[in-house]
Amino acid sequence: MQKGHKLAKTTLCGVELTFLQAGFVKAITDFSNQQTYGNALQSARAAGYRGNDNTVGQRGNELVNNSKIQQAIAAYQAEIEGAINIRQAEVIRLLRQYAGLDPGKPIVENRDRLKSIELLGKTLTMFGERSETTHKIPGYTPPSRKEAVEYSRQRLALLEKGK
Repeated sequence: MQKGHKLAKTTLCGVELTFLQAGFVKAITDFSNQQTYGNALQSARAAGYRGNDNTVGQRGNELVNNSKIQQAIAAYQAEIEGAINIRQAEVIRLLRQYAGLDPGKPIVENRDRLKSIELLGKTLTMFGERSETTHKIPGYTPPSRKEAVEYSRQRLALLEKGK
């Protein structure tokens, strides 16, 4: 490669940047990488900036405070969020179809519908992980797991009769 290849320009989300700057924007916004996400030092290092931690950290800080980089980060995050929302919408659409909640024929057998409904609920964060609480509600006893499973089966049977 040519000597000045790192200073060559590229465009990321409509913002003209050097290859190193574009790498920095991608690294600092990569939420799947816990080491670089939101970390200027590690993102600068991942982008190709070299030196000791102090030097690379200073460069990362300069990049984070650069208005052009901030503009690129905002545009790139918006692009990523748009792609994630599309994927989430597709997952929800398929889970609804598998669960038989959308008009038309369900794709899976009835025995798999409950699992599809459960996945749909988890996807929509309708319920999270079960955690123990220290607060007691007077007069309330939570159902046992067996009772909860039986209730779910009864609800599914009622849903199937309604079709």
